[in-house]
Amino acid sequence: MASVVILSMITVSVLVVVNNMFDKSDEMNLKKRAFEVARDNMEMIIAQNSTKEYIESGFSEEYPEIEWEVSVESFTPANLDNDMWLKAYSIAYYPDSDGQWQQLRLEHWLTQLNVGQKKQILDEQEREEEYLEELGYEDGDSGSDDGFDSGDENGISDSQDSELNEMERKLQAGEITEDEFLDWAIGQ
Repeated sequence: MASVVILSMITVSVLVVVNNMFDKSDEMNLKKRAFEVARDNMEMIIAQNSTKEYIESGFSEEYPEIEWEVSVESFTPANLDNDMWLKAYSIAYYPDSDGQWQQLRLEHWLTQLNVGQKKQILDEQEREEEYLEELGYEDGDSGSDDGFDSGDENGISDSQDSELNEMERKLQAGEITEDEFLDWAIGQ
């Protein structure tokens, strides 16, 4: 009788180890797919003849469980006061074995901007700041100092937009039903 109990304990232990191994294998496959999506998006940015500042996001057509985001933005490195560069980000989000969203992020410095391009970007940022001041925002009220407007033309704030993205991600992942999503959206 004791041998049956010991044998069953060993069998259960082996099954738990095998189950954990399969979970980690699935997570590694998702991470590999997320890397493929991020790499493909970065390759598309790098292959372009020209680019501008922008942000895009969506779900992978090949791997629908993976969400992606790409952006190109200007920045001034801390150690290079007078130089301005364009930097590209390619981010892929994937669910881990615990159902938590993980982020895989690639970054690439694209090119140094010439004086004319730098002046154009700085002038545009100055016009945006003047426009925000006309609307009654004071310095720092825009929620961002990177030249991008916080929120969009429909009056959606960044926090509302990120909450909407999270709810859409949960809907796509099957964590919530369409009715739950609609109830949430109506309550907003």
